[in-house]
Amino acid sequence: MSPLHSTILIGMAIAFASPIAGTAYGQRKIQSFKDVETIVSAHFQSIKDFERGDLITQSQVQQLFARLHQFGWQVADQKEITDSVLGDGDFLVKTFKTPKGRTFLKTISGYKDGIDRVDRMSRMPNGQKNVADLVYKIPNGTDWIKSMTSQKNGQQLSRRMAQTRHGKDFNKPTGKIYQLDKLVKRLSESYAEAQTRTVINRTRR
Repeated sequence: MSPLHSTILIGMAIAFASPIAGTAYGQRKIQSFKDVETIVSAHFQSIKDFERGDLITQSQVQQLFARLHQFGWQVADQKEITDSVLGDGDFLVKTFKTPKGRTFLKTISGYKDGIDRVDRMSRMPNGQKNVADLVYKIPNGTDWIKSMTSQKNGQQLSRRMAQTRHGKDFNKPTGKIYQLDKLVKRLSESYAEAQTRTVINRTRR
């Protein structure tokens, strides 16, 4: 989809979602977080082959921030948010774009901190090979991740990995934003903070 088509799609989404009748596209400003959600949804729908549940990337988020700015919201902590998202060339991003990778990702997304564990594993010595084996070679590779997050024996293995030289914090969340739902949640927090700052500034005048 071309950038122009994408811009038109977002504009139409805002126009149809807007409670303000007769407002011309291009003049519409974000009025509520529901408007933000509309822009976010339209933006990711415009990305070729993107499916909800895919890993999001830094370039996608940077483009989203540019869209939000066009509609009147300069996200104050956008650098911090972008830094929390995986880079476009990250090993996990490339792995989980493949058909088997997408299936693997869909499954481990249902496990508490499942993606976090795989991310940490991929950054350990031989970690990328181990992750690739789980995705492409080992039958039911997702079961290994499930056991690390929910089963006693697996949790013991997970704790042993955390005690290795390169496994520090293995069992802890990474704090990264991997998927769209978590990005929307983080944006809702940023939007609420922005609204609070606006109210405070008004009361000080």
